[in-house]
Amino acid sequence: MKTAKTAIELVVLERMRQIKEEGYSIEQDVELYSDNNDLEWAAAAYALPENLPMFFVENNVLRSDFFPWEKERWKPNPNDRIRELVKAAALLVAKIEVEQIKVSKTSKNVSENDTKVQENGIEMPENGIKFPISDSEKARKYEDLEKKIAKCYEDSGSDLVTIGEIAASHFGWL
Repeated sequence: MKTAKTAIELVVLERMRQIKEEGYSIEQDVELYSDNNDLEWAAAAYALPENLPMFFVENNVLRSDFFPWEKERWKPNPNDRIRELVKAAALLVAKIEVEQIKVSKTSKNVSENDTKVQENGIEMPENGIKFPISDSEKARKYEDLEKKIAKCYEDSGSDLVTIGEIAASHFGWL
């Protein structure tokens, strides 16, 4: 019996889809969205309820008015609220990735004494901020995580019981 995907799985799969099928990349996101709030506005457009609060209705504001990009890129799913929220969450994940890279770039002047032993092949400064990894490495990690999640649901004998534990284990945090 196939079980429904969890919220976390849906968001991870959507972010993977954005990278693989839509051709977006972390490097491109950093270049385009480091100095603006477009990813947040796009996420807000999808996350806002279909029946906006009265303030917006009275001022004739539509959800699409929050969307920062061309009309062709606005793809609401009015009959699938979960899908819209997943898109919003994946856009926020993209912005979080951009912000992490910005922070890591500003902390590149961390001294060698401040750097811990490598964790999963990525040098970790003492402040815990990870240096960015490549899109292909991130896509590989997403794929590995997706396989582990699927295996967990197939294998009732697994000692990993929550999506959080699966994700933490995958990235070596457990």
